[in-house]
Amino acid sequence: MFIKRTITVFLLLAPLTTYSKINWVKNEKINPEQISSAKIIYHGEVNPQQISELMLSLDEINNDYPALKSIKLYISSFGGSMESGYLGYQAIKASTIPVETINAGITGSAATLLYCGAKKRYTLPEATFILHPAATPNSKRDWLRPNDIELMKKDVDDGNQYFASTYRECTTLQDKEITRILSSNDQLRYIRSAEARKIELSQGDTSGITPAQVSYFIINDDEAK
Repeated sequence: MFIKRTITVFLLLAPLTTYSKINWVKNEKINPEQISSAKIIYHGEVNPQQISELMLSLDEINNDYPALKSIKLYISSFGGSMESGYLGYQAIKASTIPVETINAGITGSAATLLYCGAKKRYTLPEATFILHPAATPNSKRDWLRPNDIELMKKDVDDGNQYFASTYRECTTLQDKEITRILSSNDQLRYIRSAEARKIELSQGDTSGITPAQVSYFIINDDEAK
């Protein structure tokens, strides 16, 4: 018998309270020690609440299913917060049970950090990566003072540093090419599966979404409505 559980995650983001849900499904007939397959579907924006859900899911799987050899993480996301993406990257790298990431449609911007957190990385045949420079929200002021410009530049530089250090580790792109990509949105790169293999961003293609005894579904509330 399969059971489904929904966890509501509350985040206090002054002055608002936001929440989202993790849908969780597992076969109750199997003891935790016998669980041999688990997957996480991550669909939507990279933001604090989604990454909190991802970390909660990883912790629960690591704590409850010690016999697992790997966790499959399917990603379809255009990106979002650089800080959240980098936090997720570190959580994936630190997972006691190795994580395998799969580009399940589009993995762009900050979502590439999540993808690169795994040592084993795969791509669905028609999936695409988007590599481009970091950005920062406009202050929405009519006039910008020198310190405003400096703070905005620092935000972009910090985000590009996350990208640069990660891409050096998970691709064979040379520093000159990484710098070019991160210099302007005119230089952004759309990378399909064949090129992803060539630059070792991906280790190869895989087909379909593998069935698992334990599954977690992390989806933005706005997209689920």
